[in-house]
Amino acid sequence: MMKSPGALGFLCLAVSLATATVPTVNVRNYGALGNGVADDTVAIKRAIAAIPASGATLYFPCGTYRITSSLSPIRISGVSVIGPTTNCVTLKATGTASLTMLELEGAGLNESQLLTSNTTANTFTVAGGGLAKLGIHTGSYVLVSDAATHSHGPGSPLIANQQMVKVISINGDTATIENGFSTPYTVAAKSYIQKIGSPVVGALISNLVFDATANTGAATLGINLALAAASVIQNVTVKNILGGGIILDWGYNNHLHDVSCVRCGDGGVGTQSVMIRRQSKAAVQNLTITNTATQSVFGFALHETHFSTVSNVVVDAGGSDGRPFKLQRSSHNTLSDVTAKNGGGGHNGISVTDYSTYNTFNNCVALNNTGNGILTFGDRNSHNTFNNCIAKYNTQAQIGQMAAWNGTYTDYYNKIIGGTFCCARAIHSRVVGIFSNYTTLSGATISDDLHLSRNGLTVAASGVTVHNNRFSGNPLGHDIYVTSGLSSSSYSGNVTPDGTTPVGTP
Repeated sequence: MMKSPGALGFLCLAVSLATATVPTVNVRNYGALGNGVADDTVAIKRAIAAIPASGATLYFPCGTYRITSSLSPIRISGVSVIGPTTNCVTLKATGTASLTMLELEGAGLNESQLLTSNTTANTFTVAGGGLAKLGIHTGSYVLVSDAATHSHGPGSPLIANQQMVKVISINGDTATIENGFSTPYTVAAKSYIQKIGSPVVGALISNLVFDATANTGAATLGINLALAAASVIQNVTVKNILGGGIILDWGYNNHLHDVSCVRCGDGGVGTQSVMIRRQSKAAVQNLTITNTATQSVFGFALHETHFSTVSNVVVDAGGSDGRPFKLQRSSHNTLSDVTAKNGGGGHNGISVTDYSTYNTFNNCVALNNTGNGILTFGDRNSHNTFNNCIAKYNTQAQIGQMAAWNGTYTDYYNKIIGGTFCCARAIHSRVVGIFSNYTTLSGATISDDLHLSRNGLTVAASGVTVHNNRFSGNPLGHDIYVTSGLSSSSYSGNVTPDGTTPVGTP
């Protein structure tokens, strides 16, 4: 498994969680053999049933534990599901049934209460007695949501803006939350709240391999961690699972690190190898996803995830049909050293969609994808920054912006600072495209080694800043090609040996 200095914090948290979980429930003591031949499903279920309400360590000694149906969900806080640190434990799914190999899940969301006023920076308010009715108190975990709307116009999927929050104080029917809101939640948008009834808190999943090579269940899933807080998945390998590898849903301050997912998911382009959804203050570090050209699956997805960190993530789609890396309605995240490569099916390497705002990408890489390298989708993905990213050998634009469903470009105030964008691998109109107003492109290197792109940079927007970029290898006169907005934009300090720097009017 990969390690980095940043993993220390994760390991300390995992150690503290493990230290707090006493006693130990050993699956061998409940009849599990771990010989890879016997069906250990019933024995492991007996062990899960023996976990006390105060929590425990569910321990797997070295061995291969064959399971043929879903294990019982664990709904208790303070539970560690672990094997020895030598990673000698495999949970092996066999048979034809669709199953979930391991599930830790809190109680569901309770009934909702509408907001009676718009959120402030860090408070929400409901009608008199509403917080008490829902049982919300200091320390509660709450989902804040607005009404779902069509994501890309009529007929497209319904998606809501959603955020998990932690309540830190209450004054009447006004609750103050930790951090702040990713977006304003308003009465006009029919915003509402729901409390997690009984979250799983302080869970640990560690030192396990999940292998479904011998299982043909189309919806089989490796790990499902839902309605959970302050929990950790670490030192885990998931492989050859048709339905998907790992899902984190409805959670707060959950960590996933030193995890690999190999050939996870083959259920269509909506399936995810690893899905992080409706999370706040999550941390993902040292994650590798490796897929193949025979699959139809998205790689890594952040949906409705806010105030979180992602670092050292490599998604090698291997030619699979699906987006390697996708942000959807996710905001205020820092993503460092993320690589998305070898995406197939005409999909983009890194996709930023559906009102994703205030995200910072540091040193991201998009290579050899059969669509654009890095793309924002035109639907109000604003105030995102791409620092020192590299996009090369993708078949369309290396970094760019597309139109929303209604033909508008509203990805405002995005910044591309530094980085290298080069080398289309199919005939295309541009290496870099700017179509939304108030975009900044500064200090980047833009070139085309095989001269397959018509323009180095195409601009059709107002209020654009293009400073101190270096161009080469583009057709004569086409380093920077401006179709509109020139008089309101700023171009200076650019090195354009094959063309001219725009001045004056178009």
